Amino acid sequence: MSKIEYSKDLCAKLFEAANDPALKTGHRLTRHEAGDELTVRIQGVSPAVYGSAVLLIEEFLGGGSSGQSYRCRLTSLNLPAARRIDGLEPGRLYTVRIMLPPDAFTVWLRDTAFRLAFQGPFSAQVNYSACRAGLIFQKLVRRAAKLKFGCETAVADVYASFYDTRLNSYGEITEWVEGRMWQLEADIDFKGRRHWKTIPLNEAGSPEYIAKRRFMSGMVELLYEMGAAELARQYEWWTMRSQTNVLKRTDLQNANGPDEGLCAVNFRAGIALLPWLPTSPGDLKLIYDGIINRGTSVQFDRIDIAKMQNFIEAHESLFAGMMLSIDEFFEQDRAYRRSLPDMAHHGSLLLSEAELRNDVRAGLIEGYLAAELIDLAFAAKLQHGGLRFASFYLLGALPILGNRIRKRWGHTAWREHFTEIRNSKEYRNAARRADAANHLIVWHRAGRVDEKHIDFLLKIPALFTLERFTLRLLPLTLHRAVLRPTLIARKLRNQCVFLKNFITGASFRKQWLSDKVHMWQHGELARKVPVFGKPGALLEHLIFDITFNLAHWLNKKAKPMMTKIRQGFSAVWGRKKFPVSAHTLLSAAQFKKNTRNAPNKKS
Repeated sequence: MSKIEYSKDLCAKLFEAANDPALKTGHRLTRHEAGDELTVRIQGVSPAVYGSAVLLIEEFLGGGSSGQSYRCRLTSLNLPAARRIDGLEPGRLYTVRIMLPPDAFTVWLRDTAFRLAFQGPFSAQVNYSACRAGLIFQKLVRRAAKLKFGCETAVADVYASFYDTRLNSYGEITEWVEGRMWQLEADIDFKGRRHWKTIPLNEAGSPEYIAKRRFMSGMVELLYEMGAAELARQYEWWTMRSQTNVLKRTDLQNANGPDEGLCAVNFRAGIALLPWLPTSPGDLKLIYDGIINRGTSVQFDRIDIAKMQNFIEAHESLFAGMMLSIDEFFEQDRAYRRSLPDMAHHGSLLLSEAELRNDVRAGLIEGYLAAELIDLAFAAKLQHGGLRFASFYLLGALPILGNRIRKRWGHTAWREHFTEIRNSKEYRNAARRADAANHLIVWHRAGRVDEKHIDFLLKIPALFTLERFTLRLLPLTLHRAVLRPTLIARKLRNQCVFLKNFITGASFRKQWLSDKVHMWQHGELARKVPVFGKPGALLEHLIFDITFNLAHWLNKKAKPMMTKIRQGFSAVWGRKKFPVSAHTLLSAAQFKKNTRNAPNKKS
């Protein structure tokens, strides 16, 4: 997987152009860059201590439907006197996850699925209670891991939550797990994995594969015991991508065995599971189980509170010293669930309970503010409910136009912005340039356009609009081919040379595969906290089996067969013992004798 090179300085200039001070409004940042500093107000998970922190971003790790991840170093930490948050120390590395995907399409897909399921904005990004409940739950699972796996290190630790005002999203500071995904192991008897529950690891051809599957199965069992059946989807094997949520730690001593040092790192669900929209083979089973056994038609991260309370009471000593955090979890989880309309679970209660309607209204308004659909003045008006709130809420059902109408109605700055666009040609052109600059940041990061083409499009915003609705709709490679055909031609030539070397050179093939396996196991990609699409998912291992292990297996099976064929040819052409039965030889001899003694018809 090649890494796309782009200019961070150019992205900064484009962002500055996208936020022209002459305009009434600006564009929101979609992600941070390496080298940026995050200065945030934090709240510890356990204990819930308030403070401030400065984090230096060392690397952007990627993003999926649940958010974007960074490797950060804590450079400054300020807490009240005599208070501390265990695990937070200046100078150490941490993983920072912000609940906003960096890609616009992923945001749309995630938010649309969530809105269909719960009729509100994606809560983990905009709702304080959802952020806190998710973090505290991971802390409780970490403590419960002692019971299931014998150690807390089987679950990544969590330290603090914060709100990123530049991205308008909640985020969390978690443990930086130094580790890798799994080895792509040469395994001739890969069919033996069917017995993954019972086969001894020292007899398996793919011990890490089997150990990881057992660990994930154990994590699913633990989550079910704690009442988190919906969150167990994060570790269900046949979702095909959940394998990226488990790392094999390399920062622990004496954890060299295939079943040692495994660590669950992701407890944040991304896409809501709808009964008509399974996203993987494993989802079909989960949908059936949810509807038949638990009576729920939509699934995301809901927890069975009664079951979790029973689990905590049954293992009271395990959670010693965490009662304040446990109380906060139940309080925040209740607030989170009551912040959404969620017709699948609330049903008619929305009509009969005024307090529930007030909680839902407050949660929705919190989301509208984060999305900058309304300002504080209009938020105060919406708090009164009534026809104004109902009309504003129903406008969200309109595709594309719904949010534009909402902004005109509920946000003074946006209303003035739209008015100036309509009345002033100069302002309209400035707004077009700002909008073009904002989109070109994403294009440049993806490798679609270079600096020269960016300058050209910024000078003529009309051409940017044309390209946005034509070439931009093409796949990345085709878009670049149209703009830079010579570059694509050079890449095609290199691919042809590679293919020729790969087919004709055995040593080249061996070296290429060795390099690939080394990159997947030990390279920079393997050291990142996994996100959707990164190496380590089941699909990657299946591809490795098809291209590598299957070839080994076929070779093993074919060798005896080819030996017999060669022996047969050698017997025939070398006048050696013919590999046929005595009866066949006698029949052939008799036929030859009869032919010799037969009269000649021509004479």
